[in-house]
Amino acid sequence: MGANWFLLQAFAVGLVLAVPVGPMALLCIQRSLRFGFATGLITGLGVAAADGIYGLVGILGLSVVADFLMQYETLLKLVGGSFLAFLGIRILLESNKMKKTGGVPESKGLWAAFVSAFILTLSNPMTVLAYVAVMAGIQIKTADFKHAWIFAAPVFLGSFIWWFFLTSMASLLKSRLQDKHMHWIGMTSGTLLIAFALFVIGSAL
Repeated sequence: MGANWFLLQAFAVGLVLAVPVGPMALLCIQRSLRFGFATGLITGLGVAAADGIYGLVGILGLSVVADFLMQYETLLKLVGGSFLAFLGIRILLESNKMKKTGGVPESKGLWAAFVSAFILTLSNPMTVLAYVAVMAGIQIKTADFKHAWIFAAPVFLGSFIWWFFLTSMASLLKSRLQDKHMHWIGMTSGTLLIAFALFVIGSAL
């Protein structure tokens, strides 16, 4: 098989592993609806960047990294779960404030959106194991670090395309929503994020 085939497989891995609906998808949708397309897309970019790093780990077969993450799995889950709970609570508070005042809360900034999504994705040790397993399954082999980056790039691209699609759909939907709908979407998103957080924290204890 040629390099093009492996590039296509790496792209498919990034796309497929990004698609399952989880807390990051929920966060991306919520931010797109509340703060607009740019904030939602930057959130997705943060997730895709972390996916690209994990894809690189998987391609290089860095079992040392995977072992390190699993060694600190409990701590990572507690930190990630706590941060997720914090975001969920903040969304609930902002939704209630928006209902009372009728104003839309200000975005914390694109950089904050990127960093929070990046850290949350990296804090899930199961993600790197998924990439290591999948990359081993498609038998991408490379010993050269620069060469490995070539294969990590389509992983990032595949993931980012999914987040671009999700953000675009949410942004199109935003124009059709009234304030009462935004309030309930915020309340639901916040509650689900807290539920995800409790599940993550519970699995660590």
